[in-house]
Amino acid sequence: MKAGDTTLAAQRYEISADNKTMTVTSQGTTPSGEKFRDVTAYTRQSGSAGLAGKWKSQKVEISLPTVLEMKPHGSEGISMVIPAYKASVDVSFDGKETTAAGPTVPAGLTFSAKKLDERTFEFIEKHHGKPIYTMVFKVTSDGQTMTETGKPVGADEPFVAVYERQK
Repeated sequence: MKAGDTTLAAQRYEISADNKTMTVTSQGTTPSGEKFRDVTAYTRQSGSAGLAGKWKSQKVEISLPTVLEMKPHGSEGISMVIPAYKASVDVSFDGKETTAAGPTVPAGLTFSAKKLDERTFEFIEKHHGKPIYTMVFKVTSDGQTMTETGKPVGADEPFVAVYERQK
């Protein structure tokens, strides 16, 4: 997997002998020099053989947890940084698109954000103007946990990621 001239990961896809399970192993080194090896097991939802079909993740093993840094951007916005990938974006909560930056960020990748309430905002990811992903971030009232509910455009089921505040 590459972003521009930067190799992010090598991935290996393995289909079980009965064609019901697919295991994807990703390994590489982040731009900040951290090595990772992630394994995701999927169960076939449709199709009968090979890669073609619909797959649902069942088990995810991540060797390098994602650190997501957030801080205010002006009085009505947020800055988001993923340090391991040297990727960042500064957005205002006005819904206008902003270009992301970093060596692993593909050309044409933009984000927009809208505040939904005091603890919740929507984040939309686009590639060359086409929506590809929608996320909603919600912070608990004690400010210690943030839940991200996201869904690629066209997907039936969202995924949920839970982040714990680091001191």
